[in-house]
Amino acid sequence: MLCDEWSSITRPILEKMPYSWLFFIPFIVIMTFSMLNLFFGLIVNAMQRAADKENEEFLSKKRKKKANQNEGLDLSQDNADRMAALEAKVDRLLVGIESLTKRSDT
Repeated sequence: MLCDEWSSITRPILEKMPYSWLFFIPFIVIMTFSMLNLFFGLIVNAMQRAADKENEEFLSKKRKKKANQNEGLDLSQDNADRMAALEAKVDRLLVGIESLTKRSDT
């Protein structure tokens, strides 16, 4: 993976077949790219999961806090209608954000 031992493999082969570098160079480049791609994919996936978990915890705490605040309030009908409209907008935004994050995962 680190290409440390390739010189001991390639030198004897290159002495007998000088054009064998046409195989070794692309092989090393492709394998290095593939391994780095897998490594970075794992890191990005782990970070995305952590961010999603943190976001979900934040939203659940916010919802609980909002529910606790709304229990003691005596809202007029006008304020209640405004609150319901805002909650619907927030829910639509959250659904949109979740769909965007799911699309970026695929």
